[in-house]
Amino acid sequence: MRVIFLGLLPILLVNCGPPSFHAGADGILCPDGFEIEVIMRSGPEQGSWISMAFAPDGSLFISPEDGRLLRLPPLIGEPPYGNPVPISFPIGRAQGLCWANDSLYLNVAGQANEDGGLHRLFDHDQDGVFDEHRKLSSYGPRSEHGAHAILVGPDQQLYTVWGNHLQIPDGFASTNSSFQDFAEDTLLPGIPDPRGHAHGITMPAGTVWRTDADGKTWSLIAGGMRNVYDIAFSADGDLFGYDADMEWDIGTPWYRPPRLLHLVPGGDYGWRSGSSKLDPSCPDTLPAVLNTDFSSPTGILSTHLLAAADKYDADLLMADWSYGRILAVQLNPEGASYSGKVRVFAEGRPWSISDIAAGPKGALWVLTGGRGTPSTLYRISATSSNAKPLNAVQPPSRKALSAWGAESAPDLGATWKQLGSNDRWLRWKARMELEKTESVQWADWVLNENTAVGWDRFRAMRTWSEGRLALVRVAPEHALAVWSRLFAPGWDQQQTTRLLDLRTAQIVLSRHEDNIPNSSRITNLERLLDALPELQGIERRLAHELMVALDCPDLPGKLIPFLDPGYTKEEQIHTAHILRLVADGWNPDYQRQAVEWTRATRLLPGGASLEGFLDAIATELRASSGAESWDAIVGSLPPLQPPAWDTAGKKRNFIRKWTVDEAISAIEPFEATASAEDGLQLLADAACLACHRFNANGHGIGPDLTGVGRRFDRKSLLESILEPAKIVSDQYRNIPMPPGLLDTFEASEIADLLLFLELGAR
Repeated sequence: MRVIFLGLLPILLVNCGPPSFHAGADGILCPDGFEIEVIMRSGPEQGSWISMAFAPDGSLFISPEDGRLLRLPPLIGEPPYGNPVPISFPIGRAQGLCWANDSLYLNVAGQANEDGGLHRLFDHDQDGVFDEHRKLSSYGPRSEHGAHAILVGPDQQLYTVWGNHLQIPDGFASTNSSFQDFAEDTLLPGIPDPRGHAHGITMPAGTVWRTDADGKTWSLIAGGMRNVYDIAFSADGDLFGYDADMEWDIGTPWYRPPRLLHLVPGGDYGWRSGSSKLDPSCPDTLPAVLNTDFSSPTGILSTHLLAAADKYDADLLMADWSYGRILAVQLNPEGASYSGKVRVFAEGRPWSISDIAAGPKGALWVLTGGRGTPSTLYRISATSSNAKPLNAVQPPSRKALSAWGAESAPDLGATWKQLGSNDRWLRWKARMELEKTESVQWADWVLNENTAVGWDRFRAMRTWSEGRLALVRVAPEHALAVWSRLFAPGWDQQQTTRLLDLRTAQIVLSRHEDNIPNSSRITNLERLLDALPELQGIERRLAHELMVALDCPDLPGKLIPFLDPGYTKEEQIHTAHILRLVADGWNPDYQRQAVEWTRATRLLPGGASLEGFLDAIATELRASSGAESWDAIVGSLPPLQPPAWDTAGKKRNFIRKWTVDEAISAIEPFEATASAEDGLQLLADAACLACHRFNANGHGIGPDLTGVGRRFDRKSLLESILEPAKIVSDQYRNIPMPPGLLDTFEASEIADLLLFLELGAR
């Protein structure tokens, strides 16, 4: 069996961390100058812990994945401490907790007509026991992509982040919300995830909200995210979240690495379902501050809340559930936003971090758990520090891009001048302000291309282009006027605005196609074709999409060359993805080239959905180009070779019916002599690769096993194999795993398999 490895393992892809680490509690690697200690571990009946929050008196509240909220009294002295006690009200499953306004807020992941939504608990007599419970707002459903973190903002309002599966109640968002006039804005039909993920999920997708202390008024702040789990305000008042695309999409042109987002009012971060995600370069979306390697984002925290903040040498800490890490981020101001650098601050195996928080005396507290994994509460402290009070606030060192809570009428003159800024983020802010103003006040400025005294040519062009984008988003009556001003002679030489105008044209067609007569469509298509030789990268991809939407003649002849191996795999897949929508202009040579491309790429390495996306592209290419002639070409070619990896498994004799405890005990004598190489062969013998992927091998029906040894300890790994129905992620509820997969294995072989999975995570 040949095994394909995709370069360096994910854990090695971020910048190097501090110069030296030492092993602390549970073998967790912690930077020198810090110590980590175990505060407590979850008991058998206390569930798997997913969120936490401190009260001003130092009490700690912990929410299990299932079961009632737990309270740990203020800690006195050194650990170990007593067990946490369930609260008196039957409420839990909170993926977000926050103490504010003399009460505890809970964002409960549940059905809207049951306990799903925002809750508030009071301890009026301050005896450490809650005596009043209110449900403030209802929303759901119960999901790992539902209601998440909640925290207090600089304006003392509550801010919360929701995943893309949360169903927003009708009329929920206030009419003056920052995030308005949103749409899918995808020009061409996409392909839904072939494994069923996020089908039917539409804009606004993952969102950020602001509400008052009583949860009465809800303002939609930003959207277009996938599943930001936690958010954090920096010392300067800027809001950040850590998002991740579905790892199944790795290898597709629409996959985006996990990324730190600067969240601003009106921000659209480009997530769309399936293959329809918007490229981060699109000017109607906002880019990431930075990308990281593979991870499963959970908690995020600003270091200004911690004691000895300078020792962290970072502005933000971000938790990674899958690979057991805390990442440290240094932010570098760039205009109105930031760039950044990321490194590993601490890591363990397994160390499934579900939340991080600033605790008493400014220590960093770390909670592990989720998906049924055992939970532990840790405390990380600088070995020498000047402790400061919990949640102490430092004065801002720079003005935040977002004036949180400040709602005022924009100064149109100042907005117009800012619209042509070199800074993408300032242009975005200006366009949001413009769109909130009645277009009758500024439409003529755009259409007549007004300028200001002293403007250079490039600033003027950016201003007009941004203004046209704003106009087509909020004023359909001007769609034709804007369309007629796009792609004018010499447009292809204007690098300042080419991308803006291409994307504006796409939005005109996706929102207002019926307003554009055929003659105007033909005129702009001709202009676009004249400019095509000047376009590269994302500009060329957007132009190709416009050509498909405008029914350009001889499209197969114009697009087939981009299937050539000389182009990147992403460029090739993008070309095939849009070529599948073209029914005219095919000839036998073009069709043969398309057939050969689908055969050559069918087993490209990538995420679990890549194979399905490529199959869907091939199926639609066959139908659009002519199924009968396609099949004749396929029949004339040699049979496809089977994959280099074996998925069928081998027939083996029954050994015994293993239980988790029996297996743990039986493999102990073989741990010192276990062989990872033999474990790799056993992965195939057990038919694991028929449903799972490991690096580039196997199929993606079930969870990817590449990093499983970093997420789970041996007991949890054995439980997932021997008791597969015990804990099932939302993503795999409809994909049953057969039991008894190790019943033909000797204890020594199980030891080999576990060692391979553990080393594979490294």
